Amino acid sequence: MDSLYKNSFSELSARSCFSFLQAASQPEELIEAAAQSGYHSIFLTDRNGFYGMVRAYEACERIGLPFRVGVELCIENSALLILVKDLKGYRRICRLISEGFRLKEKNQLQIDREALEKWVDPQHHFVVLPPRNFPSFDLLGFYQNHFPFYQLVTRRFESTQDEKMKKWLQNLSKEVPLVWSWDVFFHDPSRFELFHCMEAIRKNQRLSETLASVNSKACIQPLSLLKQLSVPKEWVYRSREISESCSFHPKEIQYHYPREWLPKGKTPSQFLRELCEKALCERYSNGEPPNTRKQLEHELQLLQELQYEDYFLSVWDIVNFARSRGILCQGRGSAANSLVCYLLGITSIDPVQMNLLFERFVSKERNEAPDIDIDFEHERREEVIQYVYRKYGRHRAGLVATLICYRTKSAIRDMGKALGFTPEILDELSRKARWREPVLETKTEDKGLQRLFRLAKELRGFPRHLGQHTGGMIISQDRLDEMSPIEPARMKDRSIVQWDKYDVEKLGLLKIDLLGLGMLTCLRKSFELLEKHKIAKLRLDTLPADDPKTYQMISRSQTVGLFQIESRAQMSMLPRLQPRSFYDLVIEIAIVRPGPIQGGMVHPYLRRRMGLESVSYAHPKLKPILEKTLGVPIFQEQVMKMAIEVAGYSAGEADQLRRAMGAWRKRGDLSKHAADLQHRLEKSGIDREFSERICQQILGFGEYGFPESHAASFALLTYASAYLKAHYPSVYLCALLNSLPMGFYPPHSLHFSFRREGVNILPIDLYQSEWDHRIEKRVSSLALRLGFRAVKGLSREACQRFLLERDQGLTPHCKTANSLSDSNSSLNEERMSRLLEQHFESDDRSELALLTGKDRKQSYWSSLKPKSPPLISQKEISLKWKSLSEWEHLLLDFELMDSSLQEHPAKIYKKEKWNYPVSLSKIKLASQLEKEKAGVGFFVFGMIQSLQSPPTAKGMVFLTLEDESGFLNLIFDPPTYKNFKAVLQKSWGILAFGRLQKTSSYTSIKVQSLIEPKALNCEIRSSRETDRRVTSPRLLGHRASP
Repeated sequence: MDSLYKNSFSELSARSCFSFLQAASQPEELIEAAAQSGYHSIFLTDRNGFYGMVRAYEACERIGLPFRVGVELCIENSALLILVKDLKGYRRICRLISEGFRLKEKNQLQIDREALEKWVDPQHHFVVLPPRNFPSFDLLGFYQNHFPFYQLVTRRFESTQDEKMKKWLQNLSKEVPLVWSWDVFFHDPSRFELFHCMEAIRKNQRLSETLASVNSKACIQPLSLLKQLSVPKEWVYRSREISESCSFHPKEIQYHYPREWLPKGKTPSQFLRELCEKALCERYSNGEPPNTRKQLEHELQLLQELQYEDYFLSVWDIVNFARSRGILCQGRGSAANSLVCYLLGITSIDPVQMNLLFERFVSKERNEAPDIDIDFEHERREEVIQYVYRKYGRHRAGLVATLICYRTKSAIRDMGKALGFTPEILDELSRKARWREPVLETKTEDKGLQRLFRLAKELRGFPRHLGQHTGGMIISQDRLDEMSPIEPARMKDRSIVQWDKYDVEKLGLLKIDLLGLGMLTCLRKSFELLEKHKIAKLRLDTLPADDPKTYQMISRSQTVGLFQIESRAQMSMLPRLQPRSFYDLVIEIAIVRPGPIQGGMVHPYLRRRMGLESVSYAHPKLKPILEKTLGVPIFQEQVMKMAIEVAGYSAGEADQLRRAMGAWRKRGDLSKHAADLQHRLEKSGIDREFSERICQQILGFGEYGFPESHAASFALLTYASAYLKAHYPSVYLCALLNSLPMGFYPPHSLHFSFRREGVNILPIDLYQSEWDHRIEKRVSSLALRLGFRAVKGLSREACQRFLLERDQGLTPHCKTANSLSDSNSSLNEERMSRLLEQHFESDDRSELALLTGKDRKQSYWSSLKPKSPPLISQKEISLKWKSLSEWEHLLLDFELMDSSLQEHPAKIYKKEKWNYPVSLSKIKLASQLEKEKAGVGFFVFGMIQSLQSPPTAKGMVFLTLEDESGFLNLIFDPPTYKNFKAVLQKSWGILAFGRLQKTSSYTSIKVQSLIEPKALNCEIRSSRETDRRVTSPRLLGHRASP
C-alpha cells in the first residue's frame, strides 16, 4: 500500500453484480477490496438504480468505510454518473429513475434532457462522465450549460487511439476538472473471465463472438499503481474532496405508517382501542374468558409505546376491504399470537384460549416492526393488491422485489451456452443438477468441463434479474418513490421497489404480506356450491367443531386433496397420531417438519401419546411450557420459553434466538445460538441428552419449522377442508378442481382417489358442460360433471364463444372445431377428436348416437372439416377406424385432459400391456398390505406419484406409488436408489420388490430391487392408419424430483 495516497483516493465509478450481468463482483467484495487497498471510500454506481445499496451499506458499517452511492444512467447512448451528496439528492434521483420507468416496459429505463434538468441539482449531486460511451458534443454542451460542476473520469490509456483521447481530455481539463478512476467492473483481475462470459450471456452470444467492453484492469487496483502511472496528484485528491462533500446515509430515510383510515378527531391509540372494545363484545358475547382483558391492555399499551398502532390499523383496513367484497382471508404466522389481531379480524385463532406467546410477535427488545402475513383467495388476491394501489397511489405503495439468482442448474445452462457446449450435454448436466447431484464438484479430465464448472461456481449466487415478492407490499404515509426507485413489474398494473425483503427490513420499512392461498379459494367455492344447490349454508366460522366423522376420515389417512395433510409424510403420520381434536391437528401440522424431526422429538411424542412411555419433564420449570405436548418440545415458542424460564435468557436474547430460527436458510446462523442454549440448559440442571436434542431441534428449525401460532392458523383450514370432504365429497372435489393449480396432486390422482371413495364423476358433455366443473343432482346422490377447463390447450375465450353459440341453439357438432379453437389455443386435432368421441360415446340424444361402428366415426370426423376460415386443418379428413383398446382410450384421455374416467392406468396396463417377467398373481395391491405381516417380501406395481428426498432424511428417498386401490409408500436407502435411479427417471410406473414395514397402522415397503420390463412399451397402434408413437413414457406420471 502506497502511504502517499493512503486514505486519499476515492473510487467514483464501481458497478456491482446488481447491474445485472454487467459486472462481476458483489457489493461486499468491492467494499472489502477497497478497504484492504487503503481507499478512502468507494461509490457504488450500479446501472439504473440502487439495487445493491443496502448490502453496500451493511458492508460499510461492518468494515468501517464511509458509505457512498451513486447511479449510472444511459443518456442518448452515452453513460452518465450521478453521485448523491445528501438526502435531498437521493430523493431526487429516486424520483428521476421512477419517472424514467413509468409507463415503460420492465428494464426499459428512459431518461431525457428534460428529466435531467428537472431532477438533477448541482447542490445535491455530482455529475460525472465515465471514460467510456462519451457523449456527443451537443450533449456535452448541454451538461456544461446546466451542470457547471461535473467531473470527467479518466483511467489508464495504452493504445495510440487512447493516447489521442488522453490529449483531448487534457485539453478539456482547462474547462472541466478531471478525477482519476479505475472504472471498476469487478474487485479482482481474476473475475475478468467471468465478466466476459456474463457479457456473452447478456447478449445471447457465444464467448468467441463477444468483444469484452473492458479489460482485466477494470478492478480495484493498488494505490502504488497511481505513482507508477504518474497520475496527477490533483486528479487523485479531487476524488477524496468529492467523497468528503457527500454525507448521505441510508439511516436518514424516514418511514411513517399511513393514516388514511383514521377518523377525524381521533388518535391511532383511541381508534384502535375503540375497535378492539367493540370486537371484544362480539367475540365473547357470553363473557370474557379469564386474562383476556389483562392481555388486551398489555398489548395495547405495548403497541402505543412502540407506536405500532398505525401499522395494525393499516392491516385492518386491508382485511376490512377484502371482507366487504366477500374475499376469504386469514392472517397466519406469528400474528396469530396477538389478541389485537384476533379482535381486528386479521387472524382467526384466539391466542388467550391457546395460551400463545405475544412476545413471539411483538416485544420491546425486537427492535423491528412486526410482520403480518395474510392469506387471501389466490384467484382474488389481485383485487386486494389493486385496492392498495388505488387507496395510497403508486407513488406511496409498491411490491417488494425478490432477487432471481443463479443456481446450479441455471448457471450451467447459461454459462455452458456461452462457452459453446451442445444442448445435449447441457441437458444431461442440468438433469444431474435437478436430481441434487453435486455436478459442479465432478472430477473430470476434460478441460472444457473444468472451465464450465469453475465459472458456473463463480456465477452461482449472482442476481440474474429482479422479480416480485409473492405478496409483500410497502405502503407509506410519505412518497415511497423518494425512498426507493419504483419500476414496473412484469405483471400488468404492478410496480416494485428495488429492494428485497431483507433490505426493506434493514431500513425499517413496513411490509405487509398479501399472500395467495388456493385452499381459501376452494373453501369459498365449496360454500357457494352448497348454498347454490340448497344443500347447506356454511361459513368458516360456523363449521361444527370436533366432528367425529371428519376425524375418523383423517385418521384413516384419506386426506388426498386436503390442506397441509395430504403429503406422503403427513399421511404416514396420521394413523400413528390419530387426531381427535383441533389441537391434535395443530401438532400434526407442526411435527412433520425438520425441527422436531432433527431434534428427535417425533417418536418420544408418539410413544407418550400411545401410552407406551410415561410423560416426564427434564426440569420442573418445563412442565407449564411442555404440558400441552406431553413433555416434548415441538414448537418454536416452546424453545423460546425454555430459553427464558430455564436457561436464563433475557427477552432480547430470546428474540435473537427467534430471529435465527425464523431465518430458514437465509441470514441466520443458528449454530452459535444452539451451542449457547445447550450450555446454559445443562448449567441449570438439564441432562446432556435432552439438551443435545434441543440443540438439534433448533438447527432443524433453521431448515424449516413452524411456530405454534402458524400451525394453529393452518389447522383451521385443514379442519374446514376435511369437514367438507367428509360430508360433501362431490362438492368439495368440484371446488378443488375449479381452484387448480394448487395442492400436492394432479387432476388424475384426485379423480382416481375420490372415485375410490364413491364420488361419481361424469365426462365432458357438449350439451351440459360449462367452463368450470359443476354439480349435477342425481336421484339419490350428487355427481360431478367435468367442465371444459379440463381440456389441455383450450382457451377460456374460445370456450366462452362456443358456449354462447350453444346457448343460442346452434348445433354443437358442426361448429365445435371452429368454436372451441382459436389462434390462442393449442387444442390440436387429436385432442378435438377425443373430445368429440367422448361426447358421442355418452350422447343418447343426437342422431349420431344412432350410428354404429365406422359410419358413426366417419360422421363425426366429417363434422371436423373446417369452416371458413379454417382454424384446425386445411386438409380433407378421411380416416379408417378400428375399435380402440382400453389402453389406447386411456392414452387419448390423458392427451386430452391429463386424466381419465377409465379404470386406473395400473389396472389397464396389467390387463393389456403387462410385459414384466413376474406373474400378476404375485402382485400385491395397496389395499391388501394392511393385513400382511411385517418383514414379508412383496411385488407392487403402480404409477409414480411423487419422489422426494428431504434434507433431514440422510439420503433416504421416499416414493409414493399409486395403484387402482390406493397409495403405496416406498422407501429407498441411498445405495438402492443409486442402483435404480435411471429406471425411475425414465418410467411412469414401476414394478418393485421389497419388505413390508409396519408402524402402528402405517405401512411402507423397503425397496430391495426394481424389475425392468422385457421391452419398453413406448409404441402403440393408433386408431388411424398411421402409427402413434408415445414419445414420453412418463405421459401418465406426475412426480417431484428429489
